[in-house]
Parts: sequence; structure tokens; C-alpha cells
Amino acid sequence: MKKTILTFLFLFGLFYSKAQERFTQEVSAEYSVEYCDDCNIEPGVVPFTITVKHRKEENAMEKAKYAAVKAVLLKGIPGSPVSQPLISYTQYEQKKEWIDKFLDSKECHNFIGKTQVNPEKTVKIKSGLFKNGFEAGINVEVMYDNLKRFLTQNKVIKFGL
Repeated sequence: MKKTILTFLFLFGLFYSKAQERFTQEVSAEYSVEYCDDCNIEPGVVPFTITVKHRKEENAMEKAKYAAVKAVLLKGIPGSPVSQPLISYTQYEQKKEWIDKFLDSKECHNFIGKTQVNPEKTVKIKSGLFKNGFEAGINVEVMYDNLKRFLTQNKVIKFGL
């Protein structure tokens, strides 16, 4: 009986860690982020450059806004004060439907400050899935404190007691 329980716990732990690893890889594959450590930083705001791929350059800006909020929520911004994701894998699994609906809505735009195309990080793609499309670097500011407060008020995350 003990062997059965131990085997079950081992398999459950293995499955959970693989699911979490797969989740992290899926989130990372959609875009890349680079913290802007030399930017003027306002309190409660996280500035960074997000690189997204799209067939049309003008649509890349729209995609970048969604991806920026998603990056702060699910990936974190390496090298920044918010290098850890705002939502853990466990929290994501518990509130997946609400989070996905929020990320797919225009409501997430409320947490975006300034956005600007970074010409140094924007290139035309010559081959592959996005052939003749663009890899656009977008400088973006996410209003981190407001986003955190919103998620706390909607009982998605908990801070303090």
C-alpha cells in the first residue's frame, strides 16, 4: 500500500512539473522581452521592449500590448524588479478561465502606458511562417501596481493578510 501511494505521489509530482515546464515554454515562445534598465522609471511602472512577430507591422503594436500584459502576468521581466511572474502556475491553473478571458479582452489595455515602435529592433522577416512579415520591437510600459491591485480586487491573486 505504501509503495502504491509513493508511486502515485511520484507520478503526480512528475506530471505537475512537466505541465508547469510546458506552460512556461508555451508562454515564452510567443514573444521575447528585454528590460529597459536605462529608461526613466516612474513608480509602479515597468518599462521594457517586447518583440513580437506579425504579418503586418501595424498589427504588431496591438499584439504587443496583449503580450506585454501577458509577459508581466505569466513570465515576469528578466532583469527587472518584477523578474518573477505576477501569477504563479498554480494560480493560473485555478483561475485559468478568468485570466484567459481577461488577456483576450481590451480591458488589459487599461494597464498599458506608453508604447512606441523601436526601429532598431524591428526587422522584415524573409523566411519561415511569417515570411514577408515583421518582427517588431515595441517599447512598452506596463502599469504594474495598477494591474496588481486589479487582480487582487478580483480575487485572482492575494497579497498580504
